[in-house]
Amino acid sequence: FEDLADRLHRQWAVRSGSSLLPWREVHQAVHAAWLHASQQMRKVQQPAARVECSRETAASLLPLQRGCALLAEDLQRMCAIPMSDFAHQVIQRHILMLRDFAYTLHSHVKRAFHKEDMGLTTWPSRLRRRWMAWRDDLSDWAPAQVFEVCELRERTLLSSYQRALRKTLPVEVRELLQMQSKRLRVHMEKLSWVRHNWNLE
Repeated sequence: FEDLADRLHRQWAVRSGSSLLPWREVHQAVHAAWLHASQQMRKVQQPAARVECSRETAASLLPLQRGCALLAEDLQRMCAIPMSDFAHQVIQRHILMLRDFAYTLHSHVKRAFHKEDMGLTTWPSRLRRRWMAWRDDLSDWAPAQVFEVCELRERTLLSSYQRALRKTLPVEVRELLQMQSKRLRVHMEKLSWVRHNWNLE
């Protein structure tokens, strides 16, 4: 962390968004967050290094990996919609979480499937039609709609996690899915709270 601290200090004034706190008041919190993130990454990476997925297990993980990756991509597109710095930061946190999920799941799935087997997922037709209709004209969207879609899609993704957890899975894979679904649920609750209590414009 000390190798990064000077660079973070120099960049804080530019990258702090809507925060009015000086670097000296956030340094310890940033350091604690960095340590926590490092510990979580080690927990995520260790199972991935020692678990060999069967094709059956990988088949359960593949829809989750695709769902996380697609939602992260869609949210990145929706970041072009004008919104407050705070709202933008909330969406960016969700994008980072989903990309982290997708990367970790991909590391399990790729051992069991060849590249050509890992195409794009097929959404339920009704949800896909609704999303395509929404996406056609992002220029008319309000920030609250972005949060609504994010919440809807994450709820659908959480249901996929719950279905996967009802299957027979290796212990390490089950623990990974439980951890990810728990994080997803917490983020959904925060998203709902922000949508109902903050001005997102």
